[in-house]
Parts: sequence; C-alpha cells; structure tokens
Amino acid sequence: MGFHLAARVYEEISCTTATEQAILAYLAFRADVRTGRCFPSRASIAAATHLGHTGVSNGLNGLKKKNILQWLRGGRKAGSRGSALANDYRIAFLEQSIA
Repeated sequence: MGFHLAARVYEEISCTTATEQAILAYLAFRADVRTGRCFPSRASIAAATHLGHTGVSNGLNGLKKKNILQWLRGGRKAGSRGSALANDYRIAFLEQSIA
C-alpha cells in the first residue's frame, strides 16, 4: 500500500472499533495498490492482528456492515475436500481511490 492510500485508511477508522481498525490496517497493507484487493486467509489475519478466530469474524462482519469492506467467499477447490480457496477482500474506499 502506498503512503497516499494510508491517509485514506486513517480517514475511515473514526467509525470503527479497535478490532476493526487492526483488521482494516492489515488488509490495507496487504491490498494491491492497483486494485484494492487482497486474499489473506482468516488465519493470516488472526496471526497478524493477534486476534482470535471469533474476533476476526466479528471484525470482518463489522467492517462489512459499515460498507468499508466487501468480500467474495473463496469456497473449495474443485474436487477437493479440504483445500479452501482464499476470500477476495475488497476495501471499498481503496477501490474508489484507485478508479
């Protein structure tokens, strides 16, 4: 994430909880500068933010309800029982900044 996008992140966090801020900062750091998209697993988000599974889920859902974050569920690889595909996270204000 470029420094010009970091400013947008800090503008958006005033309406978020500390948990949501940690998740949003991590996702923004991981986001592609051209698309505003990233694909970390929930386990990666939890490890990077020092949150548990429930905290990550609650934070992601809170960001989604506030229309800050959207995602497409990854699902499972075709023909695979256990291999999950990564979710496609899209930070709404980053997409707007890039477009």
